[in-house]
Parts: sequence; structure tokens; C-alpha cells
Amino acid sequence: MKVQILVSTMNQKDYSLLDKLNIQSDTVIVNQDDHYAYDVFDYNGYRVEWFSVNERGLSRSRNLALSKASGDICVLVDDDEQLRTGYPDIIRNAFSFYPDAAIIAFNIASIGNKSNRYYNKKNKRLHRFNSMRYGSARIAFRRKKIIKEQIGFPTLFGAGSSFFSSGEDSIFLSTCFNKRLRVYAWTEVIADIEDEDGTSSWFSGYNKKYFVDKGAVYAAMTKYFAIGYCLYFAFRHKKKYSNTVSFQQAMQWMLEGIAMYRKL
Repeated sequence: MKVQILVSTMNQKDYSLLDKLNIQSDTVIVNQDDHYAYDVFDYNGYRVEWFSVNERGLSRSRNLALSKASGDICVLVDDDEQLRTGYPDIIRNAFSFYPDAAIIAFNIASIGNKSNRYYNKKNKRLHRFNSMRYGSARIAFRRKKIIKEQIGFPTLFGAGSSFFSSGEDSIFLSTCFNKRLRVYAWTEVIADIEDEDGTSSWFSGYNKKYFVDKGAVYAAMTKYFAIGYCLYFAFRHKKKYSNTVSFQQAMQWMLEGIAMYRKL
């Protein structure tokens, strides 16, 4: 199985990102910049395709990378990750162990001590309700299965979107479950990621924007049960936000998000 890395990044002026990522497989890079350009070259014996595009939006960037991919197994990688040496074999072994898997969520380790990133403790099958804790930076998938089902990332969501700044990975996984694709967790670590300063490209506190976006995500995930998802989230995470936002206010904002999404 050919493993291929898909990277979405911004404002790269040279190819030094490849060294930082510790690339050991074929790779597609989509660099959001101020111009359009294409280059293909050899990097340590691996084929790298580098697309520079004058557009913005994480989901749009990932969809472009997916459309240009050719690998059997594609791995979504953020530009602040450092892939572990030997990651292609780890990924191939996992998909060999689970031949029916469409997607496998691997572990990634935090550089720093401020992350609450979930860590897989055993290899297991995932279902809809225990898969939403996984961000896209740890996901690998069988390309042909995703292409066959015409699954992509929703352009209304994600960093750089003018509508909702997060949630594209949850919607992606939810769509995979809707298509009855099988998703698994794997305990081995494939990358380290920068978490030292505890910052996030989209999270700035439990404010109105956060809850509106959360409601919109649930509306995109399900036509009939979005309010139920909001209630479940509001109850389960009440301790996290209750110092700044009341339960009633959080629900009101999430309902606004549902209505906003449905009007688009």
C-alpha cells in the first residue's frame, strides 16, 4: 500500500517545510499564498507535488489535496507536526490489521504540556459518538473509498472560512458514518505536534462564536437530531464553560447556529 501525506499550509516561501515534517513518503502540499503555481520534484526519493493557490480556507485546501492525491492510503497532516520516523510502516500495518477499515485515527503526541488531546489506549472500532474527539491531523484513510462515496470537507467550515471556523473534521467523520464506512482507532504514535503555548487557530474561549459554530456543526451532521446533540454537549461540558456562560445562553447560541446554517 502506497502511503501519501496531504498537507494544507499557508505562506510558505520555500520547501523547508518538508524537512520540518520529516517526510518519508510521497506528499501533496497545498500552500495558500498570493499566487498560483505548481511544482513536482524528488525529495529523498519521494515524489512531492507542491500547489500554491491564491485562495483561503482549510477545507477548500484539503479538498484540493484530496483531488490531486494518488496514494492508496492518504494521511492528513498539519504544518506544525513532525512525523515519526517509520510512520509509513505503522500506517500500513494498521490497515493490514483492519482490512475493512476506511479510516484509522492514530495517536499524535504533544510537544509541550498544555494539550488535552485524546490518546488511544487500545486498538478498537469507533462509532459515531466516540469518534468526534478526533481532529483531522491524526486521520488516515483509504483514498478510493472516500472518492467512491464522494466525501469531502465542507467549505462552510474550518479555518479561513467566512462562516464557521471549526468542525470540518467532525462533519467529515459523520459523513463517513452516514455512508456506513468503518472507522478504527490505533494506539501507535505517527507524529508529534506543537502544543507548547496552548494556542489554537480557532478557539478563543467559550464565547458566542464558539457556541454558534458548534450548533452549525451539529446541524450539518444531522438533519433531525441537531438540538439533541446541542443538549448533550451543553450538559456534558457544562463545567468547562459555566464560569463565563450560562447553560441557557449556551443553548440559545447553539440554536442560533442551527438556524444560521439552515438558512445558507
